Amino acid sequence: MLLTVVEVASLSGNIAVRDSENPEGPKLVVRRDVFAALVADLKD
Repeated sequence: MLLTVVEVASLSGNIAVRDSENPEGPKLVVRRDVFAALVADLKD
């Protein structure tokens, strides 16, 4: 099983996500409501 660890941070109204093993790599920044919808979908 491949495990991936991400870091999530709050940025003034947005949420930033990055690969914890590659902190200099690409980051994903989304609005809080979009991130909340993603988390809700993942819980289903």
